[in-house]
Amino acid sequence: MTGDSEGVRRYGEEEVARILKRATEIRSRSTSLSRPGEQEGLTLRELEEIAAEAGIDVAHVRRAAVELDVGVDAHGFGERFVGAPWTLRREAVIEGELGEDAFQAVLSALQVELSEPGFPSLLGRTLNWKNETQKGGGRSTMVTVTSRAGRTTIRVEENLQQVAGGFHGGITVGGGVGIGLGLGLPVGIAQASVLLGVGLPLAGVALAYAVARTTYRSYVGRRSRVVARLLARLVEVAEKEATPPGETRPPGG
Repeated sequence: MTGDSEGVRRYGEEEVARILKRATEIRSRSTSLSRPGEQEGLTLRELEEIAAEAGIDVAHVRRAAVELDVGVDAHGFGERFVGAPWTLRREAVIEGELGEDAFQAVLSALQVELSEPGFPSLLGRTLNWKNETQKGGGRSTMVTVTSRAGRTTIRVEENLQQVAGGFHGGITVGGGVGIGLGLGLPVGIAQASVLLGVGLPLAGVALAYAVARTTYRSYVGRRSRVVARLLARLVEVAEKEATPPGETRPPGG
């Protein structure tokens, strides 16, 4: 807590965060008590209203909310084996439709945010953008923006299957098997020990697999944050450019 010459109570950043957190808890509890059966918690719009009243840019709140949903939990045997998902999907829906100029604004924001070349196509009320890069072993990113029936849906999808294969093929197979056999067999022969001859290669593969799994999971975490930031940025631009439901778009707009 800090003060000024007039004795007015002022709050530091940490105190502001604690007060806002407590206020949302109180509001959530009072809402659930006054309306039995209603779900607890706040919607994103309610959070934005609170942030606006506190002088916080709502765009920052929206981005934080998107990033909160980002995780690297794997599903299915293959993804669990490599340590993280090999497909990242994020989607957001906003009210309003995009005109031609608005689609161009979204495309420009996309290209600036990623700083990577891509192949865009606009067919009717749908914008598709695809990028393939060899960075990190080869990944592809697909962005789809569809605007119809008074709503705009933005979807970002990234395929990391080749990246997962690259990590495990290079580290687990190349490093683990190569080093394990290269060191394990000579040591086992020299020591006349079957246990060393078999155990050392297996230990090398296990260690390499653990390294590959951890490294890939870290990579997916970074890409997840990139996808989240991209989606948040596209939502921000689309909301700014969209024509509210019920309003007529100007020709070419």
